[in-house]
Amino acid sequence: MEKKKKNSNGDSGEKPQIGSSRPFQDLASMVVAFPELPDFQDGQLDIESLKKQAATIREKAKDVEEWTAGALAFLDSIEMLDREERELAAVPISKAREGLERLLRQEATPAFRRAAWLAYLKYMLSREFQSAEEVKKLFRELVKNGYLQETPDGLLKLDRVCYAVPQEAAFDNPEIQEIATLMRGLADKVRQAEKTARRQKAEELVNEGNLTIENFLAGKEGRLAIQVPPEKVVQNGNVLSWRSGGLLLVESDGEKCWPVDALGGQSFEGGVGEAMNLGVFLIVSSLIQHDRPPFPQRLPEANVRKLQLLWHLLRRGVRAHEEKERIRTAREEMTAKATITPAKFFLEQGPGLCLVEYGENWHTPDDETVADVFFLVERKVQGEESTIRVVEAPDHLHDFLGDCVDQEFPEEDEFRRIPYPLGAVLKAVYGQTQKANEIAAKKD
Repeated sequence: MEKKKKNSNGDSGEKPQIGSSRPFQDLASMVVAFPELPDFQDGQLDIESLKKQAATIREKAKDVEEWTAGALAFLDSIEMLDREERELAAVPISKAREGLERLLRQEATPAFRRAAWLAYLKYMLSREFQSAEEVKKLFRELVKNGYLQETPDGLLKLDRVCYAVPQEAAFDNPEIQEIATLMRGLADKVRQAEKTARRQKAEELVNEGNLTIENFLAGKEGRLAIQVPPEKVVQNGNVLSWRSGGLLLVESDGEKCWPVDALGGQSFEGGVGEAMNLGVFLIVSSLIQHDRPPFPQRLPEANVRKLQLLWHLLRRGVRAHEEKERIRTAREEMTAKATITPAKFFLEQGPGLCLVEYGENWHTPDDETVADVFFLVERKVQGEESTIRVVEAPDHLHDFLGDCVDQEFPEEDEFRRIPYPLGAVLKAVYGQTQKANEIAAKKD
């Protein structure tokens, strides 16, 4: 019989036939290497012994946390001492620092290292801060020294920045949640501290002002504290942005005025601060005699820009003051013309003239805000029918009230058939009047 030739691989090149048992015979001859399985229990594991050791470690961890907080407080107190006093305390200072370094960076037991890290972060985040900038400075130091990491998916958040604690701290969810709670509380405290500080500064600036706007414009010497309202930037009927406002303190020698201080948004304070640094001053009469800011060509461009900024801010404040005075005068005049109180008008449906005033800003369906909503309204009663008419409204409400001014509307169904916005305002003021009457009745 002729033998089949083998190919270069040493086999005959013959393909196994379907149903052949040869592949299984080949598998049977293979040698399988099994992995070595270590004895992870290392003999007999004593669970009860582990529990006792863990309980002891937890108790010691409390001591570590307490010691760490005490060492940090000690080092802080030392910073308040004079140089010679610090030199005398050099040995305990060195021991405290070495102990902190060993626990935070070199401790092999995770529970002790975790306790030290937790105490450290809790201590740092529990300090007293007066501004957001102080807090930002602390977090920059914590990141720089490796106690926090900035990361997009960090679970710790402050001022839209996410942080994580390094794995070295051996933190788990309970510690992360504790630090997160502290950070939220810290943010709240800082906001409150800044609000208090700004309120105190506003009071100080107002107290420094000894001029009225009228005296300032008349050329009197002294200081003026003027409120500058925010201003819309409108183009083609669309609000593009807002110019920030705030409280501006200027000093005048009767002819010239210059900025002294400011309190407001970042751009407001920054712009006024730059004007102060440049030594910008403004001729007081230019606020009255001109509709455009001065443009002194002899000054550098930066000075001109800040001079014009000062002019615009003061003009905006003066216009707001004048508008406020017009509104105050209009309110007083309408009050004098009223013949019945809101309680008689709304709760007893009495006839006559009533000053209707909404006690808050009015928000329209178009998200517009209307301030100082008040007007003089008259109710006429003939038999069983009555009508409502707006007799007088201040100038700033004419666009808001539109065709509702000086038109009679039949009164029925609690003002619901009177067109917007008059009917809505009357109904809202009716509710306010009713609530005020109920509160007064309870006090009696």
